[in-house]
Amino acid sequence: MSIDAAREVKSMISKMTGVEEESITEDSILFDIAGVDSLKLIEFATHMEVVYKAAPTEKQMRGLITVKDLIELLQKLTAKKKS
Repeated sequence: MSIDAAREVKSMISKMTGVEEESITEDSILFDIAGVDSLKLIEFATHMEVVYKAAPTEKQMRGLITVKDLIELLQKLTAKKKS
């Protein structure tokens, strides 16, 4: 499965927070985006597991700071599934 991780992550954040996708950049700090808190990170992890069959660990999710970090995590987890 080939995905555009950046587009997918920005879309997921937008849908789950109501923040316009165009205002979300890779450099955006996750907790600076309206509506993102530790519970929202759990929702992101659940979404990734359900949609991509890629389950991030709690440690991986706690290490996220920027949107780019979340994009890279999704890329890593989906690439691991291919191999």
